Amino acid sequence: MAVRVDESRNSSSGLEFKLHPLVLINVSDHHTRLKANSPDGAPPPLVLGCLLGSQDGRAVDVANSFEIKFTVAADGAFEVDTPFLLKKQEQYKTVFPKQDIVGWYCSGSQLTDRHLAVHRKVRPAGSSSSSST
Repeated sequence: MAVRVDESRNSSSGLEFKLHPLVLINVSDHHTRLKANSPDGAPPPLVLGCLLGSQDGRAVDVANSFEIKFTVAADGAFEVDTPFLLKKQEQYKTVFPKQDIVGWYCSGSQLTDRHLAVHRKVRPAGSSSSSST
């Protein structure tokens, strides 16, 4: 039996995305580990992470990911551990020199202003490499 797999998707913006299965496994593992270590009855854990890959024109290839360490401040804002973020990016760049931060992921039901702060932290890390856009 032949199974057809369409590996890329086009968005309404004209961008083409390729999402490798490893990313789905990483994000699922990240969420599952945190949930398994949460007390019974606790709300679902919030997970944040970076998406790694490459961009060639309007084609974005998301090939890998890693989790972001963060804390929640008293006012509810997310405080990203910037030294950890930069160190992880450096480690991945050593092994996968052609992969840059192309985005980030989080769990939850809706985006808030708190998420915009994460975007502002992750974006400069992704733009520090020469091939990021």
